Amino acid sequence: MAAKTPHVLVISIDGLRPEIYRDPDGSGVAVPNLTALVERGAYADGVIGVFPSVTYPSHTTIVTGVEPARHGVTSNFRLGTLDWLKNASDIRVPALWDIARQGGVTTSAIMWPMTYGAAIDWLITETDETRKEDLKIALTRGATKGLIEELSRDVGPPPVGQRTDLHAIENLDRMSAAYAAQILKRHKPGLMLVHFLEADHMQHRFGPNSSQARQAFEHIDMHVGTLIEALKTAGTAERTDVIVIGDHGFAPVHTVINVGRLLLDTGLAMAREGDVDSDLVFLESHAGSGIFHAKPNADPALLDEFLGKLQKKIEQDYRGILVWLTDADIVRLGGDPNAVAGITAAPGYMIAVAPDTKRSLPTTRFRGMHGYTPEIRLMDTGMIAAGPSFREGQRLSVARLLDVAPTVAAILGLEMKATDGDVMVGALKQIESAENPF
Repeated sequence: MAAKTPHVLVISIDGLRPEIYRDPDGSGVAVPNLTALVERGAYADGVIGVFPSVTYPSHTTIVTGVEPARHGVTSNFRLGTLDWLKNASDIRVPALWDIARQGGVTTSAIMWPMTYGAAIDWLITETDETRKEDLKIALTRGATKGLIEELSRDVGPPPVGQRTDLHAIENLDRMSAAYAAQILKRHKPGLMLVHFLEADHMQHRFGPNSSQARQAFEHIDMHVGTLIEALKTAGTAERTDVIVIGDHGFAPVHTVINVGRLLLDTGLAMAREGDVDSDLVFLESHAGSGIFHAKPNADPALLDEFLGKLQKKIEQDYRGILVWLTDADIVRLGGDPNAVAGITAAPGYMIAVAPDTKRSLPTTRFRGMHGYTPEIRLMDTGMIAAGPSFREGQRLSVARLLDVAPTVAAILGLEMKATDGDVMVGALKQIESAENPF
Protein backbone atom coordinates (compact mmCIF):
# COMPACT_ATOMS: atom_id res chain seq x y z
CA MET A 1 0.00 0.00 0.00
CA ALA A 2 2.83 2.42 0.89
CA ALA A 3 4.38 1.94 -2.56
CA LYS A 4 1.26 3.47 -4.13
CA THR A 5 1.21 6.54 -1.90
CA PRO A 6 1.41 9.68 -4.08
CA HIS A 7 4.02 12.35 -3.50
CA VAL A 8 4.13 15.94 -4.77
CA LEU A 9 7.19 18.16 -5.16
CA VAL A 10 6.37 21.84 -5.76
CA ILE A 11 9.33 23.90 -6.98
CA SER A 12 8.85 27.67 -7.01
CA ILE A 13 11.15 29.68 -9.28
CA ASP A 14 10.77 33.27 -8.14
CA GLY A 15 10.28 35.47 -11.21
CA LEU A 16 9.84 32.59 -13.68
CA ARG A 17 8.89 33.86 -17.14
CA PRO A 18 7.19 31.26 -19.40
CA GLU A 19 9.50 31.92 -22.35
CA ILE A 20 12.36 30.40 -20.32
CA TYR A 21 10.94 26.90 -20.94
CA ARG A 22 8.72 27.62 -23.98
CA ASP A 23 11.59 29.05 -26.03
CA PRO A 24 14.89 28.45 -24.25
CA ASP A 25 16.95 28.95 -27.40
CA GLY A 26 15.29 32.28 -28.13
CA SER A 27 15.76 33.26 -24.48
CA GLY A 28 19.45 32.34 -24.63
CA VAL A 29 19.27 29.79 -21.81
CA ALA A 30 20.18 26.12 -21.48
CA VAL A 31 17.59 24.54 -19.18
CA PRO A 32 17.65 20.80 -20.00
CA ASN A 33 15.85 19.72 -16.85
CA LEU A 34 12.94 22.10 -17.37
CA THR A 35 12.82 21.09 -21.04
CA ALA A 36 12.65 17.40 -20.10
CA LEU A 37 9.75 18.11 -17.73
CA VAL A 38 7.91 19.96 -20.51
CA GLU A 39 8.37 17.02 -22.85
CA ARG A 40 6.93 14.49 -20.41
CA GLY A 41 4.25 16.61 -18.78
CA ALA A 42 1.82 19.49 -19.03
CA TYR A 43 2.85 23.11 -19.29
CA ALA A 44 1.23 26.54 -19.53
CA ASP A 45 1.84 29.30 -22.07
CA GLY A 46 1.26 31.65 -19.16
CA VAL A 47 0.02 31.61 -15.59
CA ILE A 48 -2.17 34.44 -14.31
CA GLY A 49 -1.01 35.71 -10.94
CA VAL A 50 -2.56 37.81 -8.22
CA PHE A 51 -2.67 41.45 -7.22
CA PRO A 52 -0.23 42.68 -6.25
CA SER A 53 2.15 40.54 -8.30
CA VAL A 54 4.77 40.27 -5.56
CA THR A 55 6.32 37.29 -3.82
CA TYR A 56 4.53 36.79 -0.51
CA PRO A 57 0.92 37.26 -1.65
CA SER A 58 1.66 35.06 -4.68
CA HIS A 59 3.26 32.23 -2.71
CA THR A 60 0.44 32.30 -0.21
CA THR A 61 -2.08 31.96 -3.03
CA ILE A 62 -0.10 29.01 -4.41
CA VAL A 63 -0.57 27.08 -1.15
CA THR A 64 -4.12 28.22 -0.30
CA GLY A 65 -5.95 28.54 -3.61
CA VAL A 66 -7.53 31.87 -2.66
CA GLU A 67 -6.96 35.53 -3.54
CA PRO A 68 -4.89 37.80 -1.26
CA ALA A 69 -8.09 39.50 -0.09
CA ARG A 70 -9.11 36.20 1.51
CA HIS A 71 -5.82 34.76 2.76
CA GLY A 72 -4.81 38.14 4.20
CA VAL A 73 -1.26 38.42 2.82
CA THR A 74 -1.74 41.46 0.60
CA SER A 75 1.88 42.66 0.61
CA ASN A 76 5.42 41.51 1.33
CA PHE A 77 5.45 43.86 4.31
CA ARG A 78 3.46 44.46 7.44
CA LEU A 79 1.10 47.36 6.76
CA GLY A 80 2.67 50.79 7.08
CA THR A 81 6.18 49.41 7.65
CA LEU A 82 9.12 47.87 5.80
CA ASP A 83 9.07 44.86 8.14
CA TRP A 84 8.82 41.69 6.05
CA LEU A 85 6.00 39.33 6.88
CA LYS A 86 6.95 35.79 7.90
CA ASN A 87 4.45 34.14 10.25
CA ALA A 88 2.25 31.31 9.02
CA SER A 89 -0.26 32.44 11.65
CA ASP A 90 -0.95 35.54 9.52
CA ILE A 91 -2.55 33.33 6.85
CA ARG A 92 -6.31 33.42 7.45
CA VAL A 93 -7.26 30.20 5.64
CA PRO A 94 -5.88 26.64 5.69
CA ALA A 95 -2.71 26.09 3.68
CA LEU A 96 -1.62 22.87 1.99
CA TRP A 97 0.53 21.91 4.96
CA ASP A 98 -2.46 22.23 7.26
CA ILE A 99 -4.72 19.92 5.28
CA ALA A 100 -1.79 17.55 4.65
CA ARG A 101 -1.25 17.16 8.39
CA GLN A 102 -4.96 16.52 8.90
CA GLY A 103 -4.81 13.84 6.19
CA GLY A 104 -1.69 12.15 7.55
CA VAL A 105 0.63 13.37 4.78
CA THR A 106 4.14 14.39 5.87
CA THR A 107 5.44 17.78 4.70
CA SER A 108 8.63 19.73 4.12
CA ALA A 109 9.26 23.32 3.04
CA ILE A 110 12.57 24.96 2.19
CA MET A 111 12.76 28.78 2.00
CA TRP A 112 9.02 29.04 1.33
CA PRO A 113 7.56 32.42 2.34
CA MET A 114 5.06 32.69 5.20
CA THR A 115 6.05 29.41 6.85
CA TYR A 116 7.61 30.70 10.09
CA GLY A 117 5.99 28.67 12.87
CA ALA A 118 4.03 26.47 10.43
CA ALA A 119 3.13 22.89 11.37
CA ILE A 120 5.53 21.41 8.81
CA ASP A 121 7.55 18.28 9.58
CA TRP A 122 10.88 19.37 8.05
CA LEU A 123 11.04 23.15 7.75
CA ILE A 124 13.61 25.77 6.85
CA THR A 125 11.73 29.04 6.46
CA GLU A 126 12.46 32.22 4.56
CA THR A 127 12.64 35.20 6.92
CA ASP A 128 13.89 38.76 6.78
CA GLU A 129 16.52 37.89 9.38
CA THR A 130 18.63 36.35 6.60
CA ARG A 131 19.07 39.89 5.23
CA LYS A 132 20.40 41.19 8.54
CA GLU A 133 22.56 38.52 10.15
CA ASP A 134 24.56 35.38 9.46
CA LEU A 135 22.53 32.86 7.48
CA LYS A 136 23.13 29.89 9.78
CA ILE A 137 21.93 31.78 12.84
CA ALA A 138 18.86 33.14 11.08
CA LEU A 139 17.94 29.87 9.38
CA THR A 140 18.35 27.80 12.55
CA ARG A 141 15.97 30.06 14.46
CA GLY A 142 13.09 29.39 12.07
CA ALA A 143 13.83 25.74 11.25
CA THR A 144 12.56 22.48 12.68
CA LYS A 145 14.57 21.77 15.83
CA GLY A 146 17.77 19.94 15.00
CA LEU A 147 17.24 20.00 11.23
CA ILE A 148 19.99 22.51 10.37
CA GLU A 149 22.43 20.55 12.54
CA GLU A 150 21.42 17.28 10.84
CA LEU A 151 21.79 18.73 7.34
CA SER A 152 25.02 20.53 8.20
CA ARG A 153 26.46 17.20 9.30
CA ASP A 154 25.23 15.24 6.30
CA VAL A 155 25.52 17.83 3.49
CA GLY A 156 27.45 20.82 4.81
CA PRO A 157 26.75 24.02 6.75
CA PRO A 158 24.72 26.94 5.36
CA PRO A 159 26.76 29.51 3.42
CA VAL A 160 28.49 32.20 5.42
CA GLY A 161 27.33 35.81 5.17
CA GLN A 162 24.12 37.69 4.54
CA ARG A 163 21.77 37.39 1.58
CA THR A 164 22.29 41.09 0.75
CA ASP A 165 25.65 40.15 -0.81
CA LEU A 166 25.46 40.03 -4.62
CA HIS A 167 26.07 36.28 -4.90
CA ALA A 168 24.56 35.29 -1.55
CA ILE A 169 21.26 34.30 -3.18
CA GLU A 170 23.11 31.98 -5.57
CA ASN A 171 24.75 30.29 -2.58
CA LEU A 172 21.45 30.21 -0.69
CA ASP A 173 19.70 28.48 -3.62
CA ARG A 174 22.51 25.95 -3.82
CA MET A 175 22.01 25.22 -0.12
CA SER A 176 18.23 24.91 -0.60
CA ALA A 177 18.71 22.36 -3.38
CA ALA A 178 21.20 20.30 -1.37
CA TYR A 179 19.10 20.36 1.78
CA ALA A 180 15.85 19.60 -0.04
CA ALA A 181 17.53 16.69 -1.87
CA GLN A 182 18.74 15.23 1.41
CA ILE A 183 15.28 15.50 2.98
CA LEU A 184 13.73 13.84 -0.09
CA LYS A 185 16.19 10.96 0.19
CA ARG A 186 16.11 10.46 3.95
CA HIS A 187 12.59 11.44 5.00
CA LYS A 188 10.54 11.07 1.76
CA PRO A 189 7.87 13.70 2.60
CA GLY A 190 4.51 13.35 0.89
CA LEU A 191 4.55 17.05 0.03
CA MET A 192 7.64 19.18 -0.42
CA LEU A 193 7.73 22.92 -1.23
CA VAL A 194 11.02 24.48 -2.37
CA HIS A 195 11.57 28.15 -3.27
CA PHE A 196 14.50 29.33 -5.42
CA LEU A 197 15.26 33.08 -5.39
CA GLU A 198 18.27 33.83 -7.60
CA ALA A 199 16.37 34.57 -10.84
CA ASP A 200 14.24 37.20 -9.10
CA HIS A 201 17.31 38.81 -7.55
CA MET A 202 19.23 39.03 -10.83
CA GLN A 203 16.27 40.23 -12.89
CA HIS A 204 15.68 43.06 -10.43
CA ARG A 205 19.30 44.11 -10.42
CA PHE A 206 20.31 43.63 -14.05
CA GLY A 207 17.06 43.22 -16.01
CA PRO A 208 14.99 40.26 -17.27
CA ASN A 209 17.06 39.80 -20.43
CA SER A 210 20.48 40.25 -18.85
CA SER A 211 23.26 37.67 -18.96
CA GLN A 212 23.09 37.54 -15.16
CA ALA A 213 19.38 36.63 -15.26
CA ARG A 214 19.99 33.94 -17.89
CA GLN A 215 22.77 32.46 -15.79
CA ALA A 216 20.50 32.46 -12.74
CA PHE A 217 17.86 30.41 -14.60
CA GLU A 218 20.56 27.97 -15.65
CA HIS A 219 21.68 27.63 -12.03
CA ILE A 220 18.11 26.93 -10.95
CA ASP A 221 17.67 24.38 -13.73
CA MET A 222 20.62 22.50 -12.26
CA HIS A 223 18.92 22.61 -8.85
CA VAL A 224 15.78 21.14 -10.41
CA GLY A 225 17.96 18.34 -11.75
CA THR A 226 19.41 17.78 -8.29
CA LEU A 227 15.92 17.33 -6.84
CA ILE A 228 14.82 14.95 -9.60
CA GLU A 229 17.92 12.82 -9.04
CA ALA A 230 17.14 12.79 -5.30
CA LEU A 231 13.67 11.39 -6.06
CA LYS A 232 15.28 8.59 -8.07
CA THR A 233 17.70 7.79 -5.25
CA ALA A 234 14.84 7.81 -2.75
CA GLY A 235 12.88 5.36 -4.90
CA THR A 236 9.90 7.76 -5.09
CA ALA A 237 10.37 9.22 -8.58
CA GLU A 238 7.74 7.01 -10.25
CA ARG A 239 5.02 8.11 -7.85
CA THR A 240 6.01 11.78 -7.49
CA ASP A 241 4.35 14.59 -9.40
CA VAL A 242 6.72 17.52 -9.94
CA ILE A 243 5.13 20.95 -10.32
CA VAL A 244 7.41 23.84 -11.28
CA ILE A 245 5.61 27.13 -10.70
CA GLY A 246 6.54 30.81 -10.74
CA ASP A 247 5.03 33.57 -8.64
CA HIS A 248 5.08 36.52 -11.07
CA GLY A 249 6.63 37.67 -14.32
CA PHE A 250 9.02 40.56 -14.90
CA ALA A 251 9.15 43.81 -16.85
CA PRO A 252 12.24 45.83 -17.78
CA VAL A 253 12.19 49.15 -15.95
CA HIS A 254 13.85 52.47 -16.71
CA THR A 255 11.90 55.25 -14.94
CA VAL A 256 10.61 55.90 -11.42
CA ILE A 257 7.40 57.91 -11.16
CA ASN A 258 7.72 60.07 -8.06
CA VAL A 259 4.39 59.80 -6.28
CA GLY A 260 5.73 62.29 -3.74
CA ARG A 261 5.48 65.01 -6.36
CA LEU A 262 1.99 63.82 -7.27
CA LEU A 263 0.87 64.08 -3.65
CA LEU A 264 2.32 67.57 -3.30
CA ASP A 265 0.50 68.72 -6.44
CA THR A 266 -2.87 68.04 -4.79
CA GLY A 267 -2.16 70.77 -2.23
CA LEU A 268 -3.22 68.34 0.53
CA ALA A 269 0.22 66.86 1.22
CA MET A 270 3.41 68.47 2.48
CA ALA A 271 7.15 67.95 2.65
CA ARG A 272 8.25 66.91 6.14
CA GLU A 273 11.77 66.06 7.26
CA GLY A 274 13.00 65.11 3.81
CA ASP A 275 9.86 63.12 2.98
CA VAL A 276 6.38 63.74 1.57
CA ASP A 277 3.52 63.16 3.97
CA SER A 278 -0.23 63.51 4.13
CA ASP A 279 -2.61 63.52 7.07
CA LEU A 280 -5.13 61.68 4.92
CA VAL A 281 -3.43 58.67 3.28
CA PHE A 282 -0.24 56.68 3.08
CA LEU A 283 1.01 54.80 0.04
CA GLU A 284 1.85 51.11 0.20
CA SER A 285 4.18 50.71 -2.77
CA HIS A 286 4.50 47.43 -4.67
CA ALA A 287 6.84 49.10 -7.20
CA GLY A 288 4.73 48.28 -10.25
CA SER A 289 1.66 49.53 -8.44
CA GLY A 290 0.70 51.30 -5.24
CA ILE A 291 -2.20 51.15 -2.82
CA PHE A 292 -3.54 54.08 -0.82
CA HIS A 293 -4.77 53.48 2.72
CA ALA A 294 -6.67 56.05 4.73
CA LYS A 295 -4.91 57.20 7.87
CA PRO A 296 -6.73 56.88 11.18
CA ASN A 297 -9.02 59.83 11.83
CA ALA A 298 -8.76 61.06 8.23
CA ASP A 299 -11.59 63.51 7.53
CA PRO A 300 -13.95 61.75 5.04
CA ALA A 301 -14.74 64.92 3.09
CA LEU A 302 -11.07 65.91 2.78
CA LEU A 303 -10.20 62.33 1.86
CA ASP A 304 -12.71 62.35 -1.00
CA GLU A 305 -11.38 65.73 -2.17
CA PHE A 306 -7.80 64.47 -2.04
CA LEU A 307 -8.55 61.28 -3.99
CA GLY A 308 -10.55 63.25 -6.57
CA LYS A 309 -7.66 65.64 -7.16
CA LEU A 310 -5.19 62.77 -7.35
CA GLN A 311 -7.28 60.88 -9.88
CA LYS A 312 -7.73 63.98 -12.03
CA LYS A 313 -3.99 64.72 -11.93
CA ILE A 314 -3.13 61.18 -13.00
CA GLU A 315 -5.66 61.13 -15.83
CA GLN A 316 -4.52 64.53 -17.14
CA ASP A 317 -0.75 64.45 -16.68
CA TYR A 318 0.20 60.75 -16.60
CA ARG A 319 -2.05 59.27 -19.28
CA GLY A 320 -0.50 56.11 -20.68
CA ILE A 321 1.96 55.85 -17.79
CA LEU A 322 -0.24 55.57 -14.68
CA VAL A 323 -3.74 54.14 -14.32
CA TRP A 324 -6.06 55.05 -11.44
CA LEU A 325 -7.57 52.17 -9.47
CA THR A 326 -10.75 52.68 -7.47
CA ASP A 327 -11.41 50.68 -4.33
CA ALA A 328 -13.85 48.62 -6.43
CA ASP A 329 -11.08 47.89 -8.97
CA ILE A 330 -8.85 46.60 -6.19
CA VAL A 331 -11.60 44.35 -4.85
CA ARG A 332 -12.22 43.03 -8.38
CA LEU A 333 -8.52 42.17 -8.66
CA GLY A 334 -8.60 40.29 -5.35
CA GLY A 335 -6.37 42.84 -3.60
CA ASP A 336 -6.56 44.47 -0.19
CA PRO A 337 -10.23 45.20 0.57
CA ASN A 338 -9.20 47.94 3.02
CA ALA A 339 -7.58 50.10 0.33
CA VAL A 340 -9.30 53.36 -0.62
CA ALA A 341 -7.65 53.64 -4.06
CA GLY A 342 -4.55 52.71 -6.00
CA ILE A 343 -2.40 53.31 -9.05
CA THR A 344 -0.64 50.96 -11.42
CA ALA A 345 2.19 51.86 -13.76
CA ALA A 346 2.83 50.88 -17.36
CA PRO A 347 5.68 48.40 -17.91
CA GLY A 348 8.98 50.25 -17.88
CA TYR A 349 7.85 52.48 -15.05
CA MET A 350 7.78 51.92 -11.31
CA ILE A 351 6.25 53.84 -8.41
CA ALA A 352 7.99 55.29 -5.37
CA VAL A 353 7.72 58.23 -3.00
CA ALA A 354 10.83 60.38 -3.20
CA PRO A 355 11.57 63.70 -1.46
CA ASP A 356 12.84 65.02 -4.79
CA THR A 357 10.47 67.47 -6.50
CA LYS A 358 11.00 65.94 -9.95
CA ARG A 359 8.04 64.11 -11.48
CA SER A 360 10.23 61.23 -12.59
CA LEU A 361 13.70 59.87 -11.95
CA PRO A 362 15.88 57.34 -13.81
CA THR A 363 16.27 53.92 -12.22
CA THR A 364 19.76 53.19 -10.97
CA ARG A 365 19.44 50.20 -8.61
CA PHE A 366 16.76 48.34 -10.57
CA ARG A 367 16.57 47.16 -14.17
CA GLY A 368 13.60 44.83 -13.74
CA MET A 369 10.38 45.02 -11.75
CA HIS A 370 7.02 43.40 -10.99
CA GLY A 371 4.11 44.28 -8.71
CA TYR A 372 1.83 45.43 -11.56
CA THR A 373 -1.75 44.25 -11.98
CA PRO A 374 -2.05 40.68 -13.33
CA GLU A 375 -3.90 42.09 -16.36
CA ILE A 376 -0.49 43.15 -17.70
CA ARG A 377 0.64 40.02 -19.52
CA LEU A 378 4.32 40.58 -18.71
CA MET A 379 3.28 39.60 -15.17
CA ASP A 380 2.30 36.12 -16.37
CA THR A 381 4.49 33.50 -14.79
CA GLY A 382 5.05 29.87 -15.76
CA MET A 383 4.10 26.31 -14.84
CA ILE A 384 5.31 22.84 -15.78
CA ALA A 385 3.76 19.73 -14.23
CA ALA A 386 5.02 16.21 -14.87
CA GLY A 387 4.55 12.85 -13.23
CA PRO A 388 2.09 10.00 -12.95
CA SER A 389 -0.95 12.29 -12.59
CA PHE A 390 -0.30 14.58 -15.56
CA ARG A 391 -0.90 14.23 -19.28
CA GLU A 392 2.19 14.13 -21.46
CA GLY A 393 2.57 16.99 -23.92
CA GLN A 394 -0.52 18.80 -22.67
CA ARG A 395 -0.30 22.50 -23.49
CA LEU A 396 -2.48 24.90 -21.49
CA SER A 397 -3.01 28.28 -23.11
CA VAL A 398 -3.46 29.73 -19.64
CA ALA A 399 -3.37 28.54 -16.01
CA ARG A 400 -3.82 30.34 -12.69
CA LEU A 401 -1.90 30.46 -9.43
CA LEU A 402 -5.28 29.94 -7.77
CA ASP A 403 -5.51 26.44 -9.21
CA VAL A 404 -2.24 25.01 -7.88
CA ALA A 405 -3.33 24.21 -4.31
CA PRO A 406 -6.63 22.48 -5.28
CA THR A 407 -4.70 20.41 -7.84
CA VAL A 408 -2.02 19.36 -5.34
CA ALA A 409 -4.68 18.48 -2.78
CA ALA A 410 -6.57 16.35 -5.32
CA ILE A 411 -3.41 14.43 -6.26
CA LEU A 412 -2.72 13.69 -2.58
CA GLY A 413 -6.30 12.62 -1.98
CA LEU A 414 -7.01 15.57 0.28
CA GLU A 415 -9.99 17.89 0.36
CA MET A 416 -9.43 21.63 0.08
CA LYS A 417 -12.68 23.44 0.73
CA ALA A 418 -13.97 26.84 -0.44
CA THR A 419 -11.04 27.81 -2.67
CA ASP A 420 -11.21 30.51 -5.33
CA GLY A 421 -9.33 28.18 -7.67
CA ASP A 422 -10.17 24.77 -9.08
CA VAL A 423 -8.45 21.51 -9.94
CA MET A 424 -6.62 21.73 -13.28
CA VAL A 425 -8.53 18.77 -14.72
CA GLY A 426 -7.34 19.56 -18.24
CA ALA A 427 -3.75 18.90 -17.22
CA LEU A 428 -4.49 15.66 -15.35
CA LYS A 429 -4.87 12.16 -16.78
CA GLN A 430 -8.54 11.24 -16.92
CA ILE A 431 -10.37 7.95 -16.64
CA GLU A 432 -13.26 7.63 -19.07
CA SER A 433 -16.63 7.09 -17.40
CA ALA A 434 -20.30 7.02 -18.26
CA GLU A 435 -20.81 10.06 -16.00
CA ASN A 436 -18.58 12.22 -18.21
CA PRO A 437 -19.73 12.25 -21.86
CA PHE A 438 -16.89 14.58 -22.90
